[in-house]
Amino acid sequence: MKNKIILFQTKSTKILILFFFAFLFTSCCDIGYLLSNNENSGQDLYYFVRDENNTYTVRCEERSGIFGNHYTYEENPDKGRFQYRISISYNKQSAVKLNAFKLTNLDDTPIVAKYYVETFTKAETNTLPFGVSQQERDEAYKKDSLLTKIDKKNWEFEPDSLPIVLRDSGERKAHVVDIYVETNEPYSEMKNLKVYYDFEVGENRFVSENIEYKWRRYCDCRPKLW
Repeated sequence: MKNKIILFQTKSTKILILFFFAFLFTSCCDIGYLLSNNENSGQDLYYFVRDENNTYTVRCEERSGIFGNHYTYEENPDKGRFQYRISISYNKQSAVKLNAFKLTNLDDTPIVAKYYVETFTKAETNTLPFGVSQQERDEAYKKDSLLTKIDKKNWEFEPDSLPIVLRDSGERKAHVVDIYVETNEPYSEMKNLKVYYDFEVGENRFVSENIEYKWRRYCDCRPKLW
């Protein structure tokens, strides 16, 4: 009986060892350095509002390398830049006002960067009066199957030109406002930096407090799923 127990334990140990080595050979470990905030993250603010008349989210976060560079640079165009975004999503009524937004070095000297805004407005294209028949709705759908159209606009601004109203109140459209800053220097050549923002969404005001992005080591180990 004792020999059977020992044999069972030996087999279990071998199975565990095999699983361990299989995990090592199928996992992917990546070690390096990233610019991240004081909490070793890329997100500084997430705010969600829902009431009877309005629902929206506000995010302030680092977005480097997620969708590539917005601009084409003459020097090192193939290298990614440090990019930061303020995003007000699905806001239907409130005004959006940008009071201040800038990147600086830790000693408060300015960083050369491009500042720009992208807005997305969803407007109904297939509007029909109340009470029309289903046949009329089907005919309208055949002519235009898209019930909405996304109107995208973008423009640059200078930090010295602030404050500025980016969206008036009462538009009552699903409207996304994205405010970006993107450095001229490639990401790999950036030094530690600070982010400062001050903006308003309706009656809510958001002001950053001592946000510093520094080079920090990361280690990412996870199994390969492909």
